[in-house]
Amino acid sequence: MIFFLSGTRGGKFGAKLEQRLEKVFYLCTKELNLDNFNGIVHVEMPRKKGLLEGSYHGFCELEDKVKLDHGKYWWCSIKLANTHSFHDVVETFCHEMVHVKQFLRRELTGSGMKWKGEANPITRNPCDEPHEVEAYELEKVLYQKCVDLKLV
Repeated sequence: MIFFLSGTRGGKFGAKLEQRLEKVFYLCTKELNLDNFNGIVHVEMPRKKGLLEGSYHGFCELEDKVKLDHGKYWWCSIKLANTHSFHDVVETFCHEMVHVKQFLRRELTGSGMKWKGEANPITRNPCDEPHEVEAYELEKVLYQKCVDLKLV
């Protein structure tokens, strides 16, 4: 699995933040058993502080496979809100990595319209949808491992 970060307009996160998020990425990859996937996870964070689209901490999308020199790779795009707290960024990143797992294992398909082969129930609160329930549960487990290993 390949990991790379970019800020707005391809800018840098900053060396310290990049190093810390890369360690979190590899922890999540290991814990979610994603080591064997040929994939690229591209993480972006806008320069401007605040939530995405006014109310979101993060987004995850699975793009089509891309062909590189050594074969085809899955391409996952994660967008993280630029918050004031590194802890919030890591917690959101852990949550979005669960969505990467869901997409790569084909548990979540069709832009969230199908969950494990069934139509994803539409709820009043999107946080109650099954893929989000799992993401919030595993986010806590992954984040706690990051704390235990002093990555945050």
